Amino acid sequence: MGLPSGRIASISRGGEMAVLIGTGGDTLARVPLAGGAPRELLERGVTNVDPPAAGAPLGDGSEGILEGYAALIRPDGTQQQVTSLRSDCNAETAMVLALDAMLNQDRARSGEIASNLLDYVFGPEMQSMGRLDPNHPAFGLTAWGAIQPAWQVANYGDDDARVMLSTAIASAALKTDRWDEHLLRALYANLRTTGKLGFRTDRIDIGPLEAKGWRAFHDASPVNPALNFEAYLWACYLWAYRQTNDQEFLDTARLGIRKTMQVYPAGWRWGVGGNGGSAECTRGLFHRIVAAASTLPRMMALNWNRSSRRVGKPLMSSRLSRTPRRRNFCSALRIRPTTWTALSPATALRKNANSGRGSPST
Repeated sequence: MGLPSGRIASISRGGEMAVLIGTGGDTLARVPLAGGAPRELLERGVTNVDPPAAGAPLGDGSEGILEGYAALIRPDGTQQQVTSLRSDCNAETAMVLALDAMLNQDRARSGEIASNLLDYVFGPEMQSMGRLDPNHPAFGLTAWGAIQPAWQVANYGDDDARVMLSTAIASAALKTDRWDEHLLRALYANLRTTGKLGFRTDRIDIGPLEAKGWRAFHDASPVNPALNFEAYLWACYLWAYRQTNDQEFLDTARLGIRKTMQVYPAGWRWGVGGNGGSAECTRGLFHRIVAAASTLPRMMALNWNRSSRRVGKPLMSSRLSRTPRRRNFCSALRIRPTTWTALSPATALRKNANSGRGSPST
């Protein structure tokens, strides 16, 4: 399990161990029996651990999934595991497993793990620090990661976008509306913290949000031609416009894309986020692909029901349907006209005729 030496204090019915580790065995850590990094390791900032031994029990996703493997490969070919629990990594893994369950009828367990992973992403760990409170300026956002404060305070737009895209695909593959409300909240939470020129900037942490309120970011005019951070959100906004017909999604994406292309190539922030220049170009093409896909009658989509265009609580349904002409996955996900259901104004997510998006006090 990648644990330091210690001893087991107890085992719960919920499938967790209490272990005593550290010098003298004086530190109590909580460890899932199914594997994974103990909370105490993450809280201490331990970033890498050895992988579980061969034959160790497999996890079910209810405690999340580790970010991945460290880049360093040892002489014997082994690699350590990275202990961080990132929201985007969890959602993207859920997407892949959901597709596996859809395409392979004997892989029902993949669908169960995918559901558990998305429940974890939209649960209290990733939705901490006010993100579940309709009156908080971070309402609807998803934390960069869990457990460690440095991860919990951060709201990266590109990470949130990957969560949203993955959730949409996983929901369609699993034929469920289970996370639709979370998805819609996330779309508007990011939109309302995107500036007037279509840029959200690299990240917006909980501290500045609480100090300034979301409206300060919505009304600002930053310019951030960094496709690593911005292009994923533009893709989400283009897709959301196709689902909701909310003009602000389309206008925001168009403006950001236009201003970015106006300063190409000299004005771009090349290689940000630890990626090379080719990654920037790839992300630049991504929003174009989504824009083209959003105009097709049969592609990735959710069905959302509307009774009002006022501030309201999303009651949505997603459906996967196969077309008679083509059998690939993209053609199996249908786009439908989007509708809305009225929400309480306390959600502060929809544009209001008098006050703009949400309450000015949050």
